[in-house]
Amino acid sequence: MELKKLLKKRAELFLKVREIRENVGLVEKEKDLEDLDSQIKTIARDASDEDIADAVVGNFFLRIDRPYKKFYDFKAIQKCAKKSELELITKEALKVEVDKPKFEELVAAGLVSKEVKQKAFREEEQTPRVSILEKKDE
Repeated sequence: MELKKLLKKRAELFLKVREIRENVGLVEKEKDLEDLDSQIKTIARDASDEDIADAVVGNFFLRIDRPYKKFYDFKAIQKCAKKSELELITKEALKVEVDKPKFEELVAAGLVSKEVKQKAFREEEQTPRVSILEKKDE
């Protein structure tokens, strides 16, 4: 019941805010801002560090965060681990995943049978995502 009350409050507030935004013309300006943001981000991804550092206007500046995937290279482990360590790692810590698009290409090309595809398919429940949506008038 608490969830429904909170959602009702949010819906009422959302509708009030939307009405105010539409009345003062913010919707169009926000769309223009989104378009500019998209253009800036696209160009900034390929820009040099100097161009990023130089792109300062008043209090506005760009920051590029370059994420890195962190992992252990199994080929390196194979080269440097002792046999007992390698066996333990292979048994306890090695996870093998099928490249889904490539696997489906092999099935589509007839190189892997559909029976293998059907028997190997699995679904794993993930953490649910919650979205707050507004019903559209039809």
